[in-house]
Amino acid sequence: MENRTIDVSLGNSSLFELAIGRRKTKKELLSLSKGDIPIISARLDRPFGFIASESFVNNDCKVVLWNIDSSRWDTRVLNENCKFIPTDHCGYMKILDDSIIPEYVSYKLYEYGLHIGFKHEYRASLANMKEVYISVPVKEDGNYDVKRQRELAQKYQLCMKVKSELLHTIKELSDKRINIASKSKFVGVDIGDFMSFEKGKAKYTEKYCKEHQGEYPVFSAGTKAKTTIGHIDTYDYERECLKITTNGHYAGTVEFLAESKFSLNGDAGLLYFTNPRDKDKVNYQYLEYALQKAREQYGFNWTNKPLEADVKAIEILIPVKNDKWDITEQKRIARRYVEYKRYISRLRDCIEGLDGQFIKVD
Repeated sequence: MENRTIDVSLGNSSLFELAIGRRKTKKELLSLSKGDIPIISARLDRPFGFIASESFVNNDCKVVLWNIDSSRWDTRVLNENCKFIPTDHCGYMKILDDSIIPEYVSYKLYEYGLHIGFKHEYRASLANMKEVYISVPVKEDGNYDVKRQRELAQKYQLCMKVKSELLHTIKELSDKRINIASKSKFVGVDIGDFMSFEKGKAKYTEKYCKEHQGEYPVFSAGTKAKTTIGHIDTYDYERECLKITTNGHYAGTVEFLAESKFSLNGDAGLLYFTNPRDKDKVNYQYLEYALQKAREQYGFNWTNKPLEADVKAIEILIPVKNDKWDITEQKRIARRYVEYKRYISRLRDCIEGLDGQFIKVD
């Protein structure tokens, strides 16, 4: 038998009650008393913060959440009796007919949002949401088919669970401290003994980049997909070096930069050989590996930001042979490290490609 559906408008006030939250800034959060009521913003899977407040949404039934003005469209179902405070970047929907299943609505709304392109440029505002129609299965007698809705929602949730677990695994692998085995002897050396440090310029903001657009990248504290904040018409450096982030959650993250023309903003710095001839004794990509290992030991993060003195005082281990720094062993370890990074990068690209795709289960 062919599955029958009817199109239902989210603007139908007899079936759906739509609302959005109020604006909350980080500055406001700091002035509010701490508590256990989550503030939900554009990241539906991660609370913006927790406060104690009387002005929360008391959802006596399941609600469908959607994000507003975000680069990553998302919907989610929040169980009944879960107190929450939505910001102006979070919409929520109460379904007034028990025969329309929230998990199914979330599934179809996510499909619609990906298709129509809800994001920064086209916001999922209340006005736009009320223009949305979703198809709901019905039985032969014209009533909503609750069983079919639940079947489809369960299939979709299973697919999303698998995808979420894959993404989590990739993150764990990316954050995992890699230790490449070596039979060599090692000597401890402070980075500042043979490398110089320079901090980027605070003037390179996103606004600056937009006003001085060009071909040369400005690197920032980004460590994942977005490592630049823009491209400008001038550059400060033309060299091979290491970039080290000096701000953000992943402060202290190191990345090798091949010789190119670029600039750095105030959230990053660079390391280069004080004596250029040391390039024959030390491998840059080995240094990236060694400094990444050291980052965990020194505990750099958002609050423990590496200053110049901190960076120069980082002790790394360098393999030695016949009392000399062993460049051959450095290169061997560096090759293994680069292979590992390439493997993780390919996995991440594949999984993140899935993350933006809709899995249709109808």
